[in-house]
Amino acid sequence: MHKMGLVYNGIFLSFIFFLETFTVHVNKEYPKQDNCSDCGVFTLKGIDYISRNLVPNFSANDMPYFRLLITHELILGKLLTPNV
Repeated sequence: MHKMGLVYNGIFLSFIFFLETFTVHVNKEYPKQDNCSDCGVFTLKGIDYISRNLVPNFSANDMPYFRLLITHELILGKLLTPNV
């Protein structure tokens, strides 16, 4: 059992969680980044694909497009439907 606390809007919030209940799954087929600057984009798009029950099948070549797409989604304030 682990305890963690933080202050939010002047209120102390306390959390108790059990690390023993987490399971780690490693997907060796997950797309790999080839630099030190795209980790955030890979993470966001991986979460996006998995949350839509899609197989993450993008590559490092897709990162410039994904950066523009994420910027556009942030400006619009909504996620767009992917063309998969």
